[in-house]
Amino acid sequence: QTTFMCASVLWAAGALIYFLQGMEISPIPIPFTDASIKVIQILVGALFIFRESYVQLLTSQYWAFMASILTPDQSAKWFSPISGLTSITSAISGLGVRTLVDKLGLPGALGVAGAILVTSLVFTEKAYTISDAVSRLW
Repeated sequence: QTTFMCASVLWAAGALIYFLQGMEISPIPIPFTDASIKVIQILVGALFIFRESYVQLLTSQYWAFMASILTPDQSAKWFSPISGLTSITSAISGLGVRTLVDKLGLPGALGVAGAILVTSLVFTEKAYTISDAVSRLW
């Protein structure tokens, strides 16, 4: 449920950004300064904070799942390589973000991120199903 909610927020934000990009909205003045900020910049800033929050939440859920199905010996053997692979994958994925945004725009990139989250949800549900089936055998 949490993963689907995160994907839904990304999709909704992508649609809102797409809509706002086509509008001429006056920037909002920042009190006590001569500066102003665009509505879309506020939305993107809020999305950054949201992303930082949900990444921590989802990562905690995945690690908790792995900890619940592995023995302490298996955890000692597998957690380091999984963590290393995750870091490498994140770095490689980060390299492709600019290309994705250049091709699809920010709304499209957010849509892709939402689709990836839903895909991870499908695989997570499958993993829990397998884990439940295996635990019943023991």
